[in-house]
Amino acid sequence: MNPILISGSHGATGNYIQALRAQGTEGEARYAPMADASRYSGLLLCGGGDLNPVWYGAKTKENIGIEPERECSDFYMISQFASQKKPILGICRGMQVLNVFFGGSLVPDLSHRNEIHRGQKGSDCSHIVKTGANSLMQRLYGTQTVVNSCHHQAVDRIGRGFRSTMESLDGVVEALEHQSLPIIAVQWHPERILQKNGYADGNALFLAFVQQCKNFGTD
Repeated sequence: MNPILISGSHGATGNYIQALRAQGTEGEARYAPMADASRYSGLLLCGGGDLNPVWYGAKTKENIGIEPERECSDFYMISQFASQKKPILGICRGMQVLNVFFGGSLVPDLSHRNEIHRGQKGSDCSHIVKTGANSLMQRLYGTQTVVNSCHHQAVDRIGRGFRSTMESLDGVVEALEHQSLPIIAVQWHPERILQKNGYADGNALFLAFVQQCKNFGTD
């Protein structure tokens, strides 16, 4: 199995690397990669700052940490991996980028609901989520579980080919699954809650993703 390409911010990919290693798989972490997708078994899009609203036709001043170079890179890498039907896992910002790439939009700022999804000074919040029927999220976590999150933007209009398979009690989309491509995305941070009691087990999601990568091309 080839390594999994990790696209993340400078110095902020350690948890993702460890999460893949826990499943016996190596990840190659790079900032704004313009890589050859054929060298990798899958793509992991990490968390980070906001996406420039021009990508989804919005105007807002509530932007935090926009990374133009990384945006262009992520869109390019998604196109490469999706065209080869290789697995992609998007986490937090990664889910938002995937949704916008496939024609969706974002809520620029959750405003008064921020306290449910983003702690003070950028810390995690924990909250209950419900899963959709006949979904990977339901198979992994049952009909209801607890996740951690740290975001102030969220999925609004869902991108082409995706379905929402996990939502918070206040209606925020917490997971997307593509209906014809091996693409999974979550708004929460499984790399930070590996085997943490009372929470959705992050290891289970990484195991499912790694298994997809291993199975690529074997059908």
